[in-house]
Amino acid sequence: MYKLYCDKSELSIGQLFLLEYCDKRKVTELWNTQLNNQFSVSYIIKVATGKIKMPSLKFIYAMIKLLSPTDWFYQETEGNKSEHIPEEQLTTDILKSVNYKKIEKLLNERKLPQFCRDNFQENSYHYYINLRNIINKKETGTLNPFLILDIRDVFDVADWFKIAKE
Repeated sequence: MYKLYCDKSELSIGQLFLLEYCDKRKVTELWNTQLNNQFSVSYIIKVATGKIKMPSLKFIYAMIKLLSPTDWFYQETEGNKSEHIPEEQLTTDILKSVNYKKIEKLLNERKLPQFCRDNFQENSYHYYINLRNIINKKETGTLNPFLILDIRDVFDVADWFKIAKE
């Protein structure tokens, strides 16, 4: 058992999955076979043990064949809120996601400020700026996993990883 940097109940379903690999001493195998040496073994262990609270989107995308991307945003104590997304609906391009298209539509119709006021109250300006930047910069780098976690009650987590229907 590895030293945990937080209580086990604070770990996401994805982190618990990685922790099992750590306990079975198969992290290097995971690193070689599934992650194609993209991340260091120490990074994987830090994510698994909670030293890194939330992995990067790049890591979440790399783990897509083993775990649903939603598993990184929910804990076991929250019940089964994570959602399996069929492979044909999965996207690793945020610009094609359901939530991106929803935010883009709100911004184009000039309804995003009001939407943020209605859903985020006193933090509306903060979220408005973050959501607007995702659309204006058109980069996956502008979307932060912590932002997804913060707004998961308003924007379904699975919809960040599902392809929007045209």
